[in-house]
Amino acid sequence: TMSLSDVCYSKDLDMYCASIYNNTIKRVAISKAPDFEWVITNISNIAAGDWVKIQYIPFYKIFFMISGTENRAAISYDGDFWEAIDLPNMGNDAKYTSIASSSTINGACLTAHNSDKIAVVNIDAPLAWDTVRWREYQIPQKLYWFNVCWSPDLKLFCAIGYNHNVAITSPDGITWTTRDVPNGAYSSVCWASKMNKFFTVANGVNTIVSSSDGITWDNIAQPLSGSTFGSIAKKIIYAEEINTAYVFAAYDCNPNNMILICTDGESFVYNNTQLFTYVGKIFDFGWCSKYQLLYFIYNIRDSRDERTDYI
Repeated sequence: TMSLSDVCYSKDLDMYCASIYNNTIKRVAISKAPDFEWVITNISNIAAGDWVKIQYIPFYKIFFMISGTENRAAISYDGDFWEAIDLPNMGNDAKYTSIASSSTINGACLTAHNSDKIAVVNIDAPLAWDTVRWREYQIPQKLYWFNVCWSPDLKLFCAIGYNHNVAITSPDGITWTTRDVPNGAYSSVCWASKMNKFFTVANGVNTIVSSSDGITWDNIAQPLSGSTFGSIAKKIIYAEEINTAYVFAAYDCNPNNMILICTDGESFVYNNTQLFTYVGKIFDFGWCSKYQLLYFIYNIRDSRDERTDYI
């Protein structure tokens, strides 16, 4: 079984690249300009892996893809040829969960499940990634660190813990400070630059909290009457070009009537427009800055065939 797990867009290369979970056949999915037809590309030169997250890092000019089951990653400069790199062992049963990069420190942070460490690389673009030395830094608590993002305006990393009332922040990826957040099982965090806020969204309850400094967090979206978000996973993203934040059901549900939209930084509006039909699972969604559109990875309920579409 091949399941798409995450997708990102590279403005430099004008292409999308999607990671594949349960990837015993060593492949990624790519879509390039001008026609943006999706093709499955073999990456036979590296071992198979359950790839969970992928991000394009502009200042390194690479796609960076992390495994959710092993201490390793894969990088590519073009989406076609991939190179495997080893990552630090973050502890017994610890698995990597997310990545955030910063051009300010010229580096990246990786969070992990069931770990009290964070992995950081802080270097100029290396000539050989297999020689890069990753550094491990202690963080205040051993939790399921689900997601991390970078605020270029505050010059601050922010990571959120799943099923715990806590976030952690750091200006450099080295020193981390605990911040209290309202009760919730947080699954996603983003920085909204023109709203000057972090947003994070909780699973299990229809609550979104925000912070203008990463220190003080407040509820801005209470449970919605009649909403069917329930306990499903959710993701929040920010579209800077149109100054809009979106919350969407991210996995294992029919996505109809499940989108929240914020344009003022204060309130999220429940949009009950039916976006798709015959959809089984939403794997991921994101924002393409060049074409100013949302893109979604989902599969068709009837055929279970993974597709990508956008609105």
